[in-house]
Amino acid sequence: MSFYNQSLTTPEMPDIRLYFCPTAFVNAPIAPSGATFRLAGGLKWFGAFSVIMVSKGEIVQERVISVADINSFLNSLSTEMQLDAYKTISRIVAPRTSFKLGKNEIKLDHTHIVGILNITPDSFSDGGLYQNNVQSACETAKAMIQQGASLIDVGGESTRPGAEPVTEEEEKLRVMPVIDRLRESSLPISVDTRKASVISAVWEKTPAIFNDVSALSWDKNSLLVAAEKQYPVILMHHEESKDHEASSKKILIEVYNWLEKRIAVAEAAGISRDRIIIDPGIGFGKSFQDNLVLIRGIALFHGLGCPLMLGASRKKLIITFAGDTHPQDRLGGSLAIALHAADQGVQLLRVHDVRDTAQALTVWQALY
Repeated sequence: MSFYNQSLTTPEMPDIRLYFCPTAFVNAPIAPSGATFRLAGGLKWFGAFSVIMVSKGEIVQERVISVADINSFLNSLSTEMQLDAYKTISRIVAPRTSFKLGKNEIKLDHTHIVGILNITPDSFSDGGLYQNNVQSACETAKAMIQQGASLIDVGGESTRPGAEPVTEEEEKLRVMPVIDRLRESSLPISVDTRKASVISAVWEKTPAIFNDVSALSWDKNSLLVAAEKQYPVILMHHEESKDHEASSKKILIEVYNWLEKRIAVAEAAGISRDRIIIDPGIGFGKSFQDNLVLIRGIALFHGLGCPLMLGASRKKLIITFAGDTHPQDRLGGSLAIALHAADQGVQLLRVHDVRDTAQALTVWQALY
């Protein structure tokens, strides 16, 4: 019996839950077993599921089951577990709704590049490059679009560890002049902010995605404002620093459950799931091992039925492999992570180096 066809036993355990992570990815609807599922309606297919069994918050079993054998496995489950499994698998394969931002439409059937534009003095990689220089910021934004970015993510407050908080007014003073200029060129934008008043000021001028590292939890008005305007939102996971064992996948389940709860909160506030993007929050209160496990297993989050964003560009985890380099010298590591994420069907890559990432994605795709 092949590893793909091993059955997953369901011992008598209370509070059992199954998690389904697509695996065995291919770039065409073929597989050795003769059966594949299309991932999120995009240009990736997969031939198996890594099925993780969790009981009382602990991973107790994990097996890989081929797509060809998944129905037999599901038929072995209780009715309640079957229904939950079908819901998750349906979300994994369902096409993601495209986003419309004014004249721009972002179709989520392939991987897009999101160019980072920080209008801050203290961001970890590019702080100070564009503060008080609107023309330079806008020229960079236009260049990133020409280089292959589908979206420009504008931020006026650094979220690096130890960064000083910025008032609402100061953040608006940094961001709004750039937004005004970008609006003239009709560039598709997202705004990296935790503040409802900042995104509201942007929305008075132009459509934009609300990219909130607090998952709409930092500002009590964010849920209401986001629900009223009907623009897309990005919910990112964050937590206080907490270490996990190097071999443990528990962090995957914890982040999955946390994001699932935030999606439920957003839906209850009137934000439909089809305009929610999720981000596992690489580097935000997580250890090196946490970050590695999340990047390796990012395909698990397709089960939440939302487009995925990954922001690992130039992050500190790369120095573990490359030495203590300056953030701008972490291109190789950033590209390695970006290509892995694309292979896992991640729809949005938030990066600093747009030209190089676009080139890497183009060549990588051509090889397959």
